[in-house]
Amino acid sequence: MSSFQDDIVRCLTKLREGGVILYPTDTIWGIGCDARNPKALDRISTIKQRDHSKSFIILVERAADALYYTDGSDPFLLPYLESLTEPTTVIYHASTKVSGPILRPDGTVAIRVPQDPFCQQLLSTFQGPLVSTSANLSGEAYPRVFADIDDKIKLSVDYTVRFRQDDIHARKPSALVRWLGEGRVEVIRS
Repeated sequence: MSSFQDDIVRCLTKLREGGVILYPTDTIWGIGCDARNPKALDRISTIKQRDHSKSFIILVERAADALYYTDGSDPFLLPYLESLTEPTTVIYHASTKVSGPILRPDGTVAIRVPQDPFCQQLLSTFQGPLVSTSANLSGEAYPRVFADIDDKIKLSVDYTVRFRQDDIHARKPSALVRWLGEGRVEVIRS
């Protein structure tokens, strides 16, 4: 079994057990868990030494999956998501199916559809939403490469993906936009 596939299998095991993983995303390295598991979400806040009331973004496999977490009534949303060519996290008005730490205080949810092969394979096999938050302690700089990740983070997770650990290509967080409706967005971070 290749290390890529071995990492997928090990991640799935930990995620299904309610564990927390350290993994490469389409942007920077992230700390993740099953977005439907409140205990795992709480654990990520503890690992990052971050306020437990702060919300998380979630990754979904396909643009159509994002509609489950939004009110889904805007016919422009799916075409917009399918047109994105750069990693972009979109903040939408959440559906009534969203609760807990993925629901933001203003009733919105932040979602990204990654194009990265590792994330795509993990999401496809896991068949559920994953939390993706930067692999840094709260208030510290985000890690541009695996070597930048604080050892406290590395020692606190249940599994660290080996794939892409030696990648020295510096990455940055996704663009962040707020969905205003009818194809309009407000750029929060480019």
